[in-house]
Amino acid sequence: MKTTRFFLAVFFIFLYNIVFSQINTSVYGGVLDFPGLAIEYVYNNTYSIDYGISYRSKRRPVAFEDGNSYYIYTNFMQTICLKKQKAHKNNLFFYGLYLRYWRVYDYIETHNLSLDQKIDAEKNSTKISDKIHKISLGVTSGYQLFLAESFFIGCTGGIGLSPKNWYWEEVTDYGKPPYMRKVGSNEFIGYLNHLSFIGRISFGYRFLASEK
Repeated sequence: MKTTRFFLAVFFIFLYNIVFSQINTSVYGGVLDFPGLAIEYVYNNTYSIDYGISYRSKRRPVAFEDGNSYYIYTNFMQTICLKKQKAHKNNLFFYGLYLRYWRVYDYIETHNLSLDQKIDAEKNSTKISDKIHKISLGVTSGYQLFLAESFFIGCTGGIGLSPKNWYWEEVTDYGKPPYMRKVGSNEFIGYLNHLSFIGRISFGYRFLASEK
């Protein structure tokens, strides 16, 4: 919750400065990034703060304790990038740092379960939800090509890492309070799960700064 409030606070700071600043808005997607929206505050044509957010959800029927229910899967991601830009006539190159919060939440709908399903789920301590949180810090770079004065297309790449305490899981079994556990491993292969990547193509529009 604290992490979400932090990202939202940054987002509203962007909105407050939109009149007297150059603001870029864009839609993005890619192999390593789910489709999302981004807003970028550019200071003095040199430094910028970029905030991106994406969300997707799926719902499908599933067998549960000799009966039926629904399985819900949600994927929520927020990314803040601090970038330095080097602009040319109709393009620019940038590099910087990023901070990402990623949450995967999947659960079983339980409000429509039959009495027998509830009894069996409680007796078997059946897992009904799994919420994974991952906070990553990394480096990023990319390129933007201006198609006109206000439109642009860009590509962004990045790689980061999540320390052990920044990657955890909340598990809930039916009829019991949730418990937390760390994700990943200290072993080399297991620790690869702590890597984070950015890989996106974006298309956007620039709101040029107004005169103060």
